[in-house]
Amino acid sequence: MNEEEWKKQKKKIKTWEKKNNFWDFVIRMIAALFGQGY
Repeated sequence: MNEEEWKKQKKKIKTWEKKNNFWDFVIRMIAALFGQGY
């Protein structure tokens, strides 16, 4: 794997992690709301 490909790969992982954190946050918020509601 050359350096350019490696950089692209790292970029993909970065954005994927951000998305993952976002959904993790959303799921926690929903869980918290439902936890208080019932």
